[in-house]
Parts: sequence; C-alpha cells; structure tokens
Amino acid sequence: MARGGPLDVGGHVEDGQTLAVHFMLWGSLSLRPVGSERPAESLVVLKLDADEELWLTDTLGYARMAVARTTELSTRLKLEELGPEVLDADFTVDHLAGRLSRRRSPLKTVLLNQRVIAGLGNRDADESLWKAGLDPRRLATSLTREELTRLHRAMREVLEEGLSLRGTQRDLFGVKGQARHRRNVFERTGAPCPSCATPIRHERVGGRNTHWCARCQPESGTPSGPTQRLLL
Repeated sequence: MARGGPLDVGGHVEDGQTLAVHFMLWGSLSLRPVGSERPAESLVVLKLDADEELWLTDTLGYARMAVARTTELSTRLKLEELGPEVLDADFTVDHLAGRLSRRRSPLKTVLLNQRVIAGLGNRDADESLWKAGLDPRRLATSLTREELTRLHRAMREVLEEGLSLRGTQRDLFGVKGQARHRRNVFERTGAPCPSCATPIRHERVGGRNTHWCARCQPESGTPSGPTQRLLL
C-alpha cells in the first residue's frame, strides 16, 4: 500500500472466512481504543466492536493481511508448499532426516528454507545449531543419526522457550516478548560463548547473518568440553 497513511478497513469477516496475517520480519498487531494516536508505521487499521481498533504495523512496510474463504485459504496462500512445523507431534527425528537427506546446502540455509521446515527464524536457527553443537556451514546431508537427534531436540527446545517468553515482538497489548534477550550466540559477535568463553564468530551463510562458536560447533561435528554437558 502507499506510505501516505494506514488503510482503514470496515465491514465484517463473515462466517466461513479467515483473516490471515503475514508479519514478514518486523510486523506486529496492536489492540487500541478508537482515537488513539497511530504510529507512522501503521499499514492497516481494522475497526472492531467495543470501540477498539486492531493495527497492523511494520517499520519496513512488508507485512501483509488477507481475508479469504477458509476452505480456499490454504490454496491461496500456498500453505501446502510449506514444510512441517517443528513442534508438530508427528515431526520426528526420522521426519527430519528425510527432509535433510538430499539437501546439499549448508545447514543454516536449509533450516531457514520454509519449504523444508516451517517456522524457524534466523535467531532460532543460530540458537538451535549452537545447542546441538553443529557448524552452520556443514552440508545438511552430512549429519549422523546422533547429530540429527541432537538437532531435532535443540530446535524443539529453542522454539518452546521462545513461546514461553512470548516471542520477540510486542503482543496485542504492547507487552514486548523477551525471547530476543535470551541469546547464546545470535547477534553476539565477539562476545564469549556462554559454554566455553570462545569469542562468537560471525559470517554470512546463504546470505543470512550467522553466529556460532567454533569450539562448541566444530567443523568435525564432534563437540568437546563444556558443550557436551549442555547436550545431555
């Protein structure tokens, strides 16, 4: 939409319809009383009952919102092209192994490919690989069964912790999630690794900023010292 101001939306979401929101990188939803001062980054304002408004904001302007018949939503949004969710009950180590088995790309790149595995962000991938003791530059096809098991457990733990901390953005009521502040390696370039005190490395892998500990996440795939205790 044009950057001249937010799009005010009235009307109703009918029975059988679903409102879908894609936050992209920095989008968020806010619930505010009618008449509140709107931030400059507001993209869409939905009129609600009880004299309230729902704002979709995004400092980059990339967030998107759509309304569609629920039965058509999956097709319109191409949800069938997404990979499995890490926290799905049926997402097992075997399932992960199958998703990575023919991916001759760096682990970090594969983990961020939403068609392979859905739901991991840049922070989640860095933290999961650190927790699993895996170098983000290794080929996804190179993992052993034991490494796949570590990675599967690490991804689930990182996402579950992120949910318990209410994510990284502000919620509907303006309360900011604390997950972004719970970091072991992500965006900590040069800082000591919390496990072994080795300075955290930074490099762009697959075009994305990537952070890891060279000692805890060796190219050989065999962590040593303090990291082994973290993986128990």
